[in-house]
Amino acid sequence: LKKAEAFTRGYRKVILVSLELWYTEIEELVSNSPKDWIWVLRPHPGTKDHYDEMREFFRTVHPNVEMNLAIELPLHVLILVADIHISWFSTCALECLPFGVKTIFIHPSAKVMYNEFITSGRMVYVEHPLDAIELIESSEPLENIQQDSYATFSGNDDTRKACEFLKCRGDD
Repeated sequence: LKKAEAFTRGYRKVILVSLELWYTEIEELVSNSPKDWIWVLRPHPGTKDHYDEMREFFRTVHPNVEMNLAIELPLHVLILVADIHISWFSTCALECLPFGVKTIFIHPSAKVMYNEFITSGRMVYVEHPLDAIELIESSEPLENIQQDSYATFSGNDDTRKACEFLKCRGDD
């Protein structure tokens, strides 16, 4: 966590992105964002053959894009330093809930997959990735999400304990 905090310190917004192979779809969003935002891009593990290609692409898009750290560190550590999460339709959105980090979806499939969460306001869908800039700018941590998240994850005691464990591991 200290490594992630040190790397993201000084930025006004830390945006965690769960990348898919269609990563070029967010070029406009990233390139039009303020220079005091940092983009932590975590590629899907199934896209390892494309990591170098992704790094090179984003290197020219925005000065504050980090992918190496996102590959190296566990997801929950990245979530702990993130202000917001962006995804096409990744289940990482569910992992963000216990930490109070809202997800903005940029793919229409998410409207079906996460309808309950979008309807309740815990997650958001935008028609065009560029529409996310205003949402990121005004993003606040989700309130009272902890108990709600435990219920969402089936409400069993093991899930609650796992969420508590991940939250307390943040000091490592």
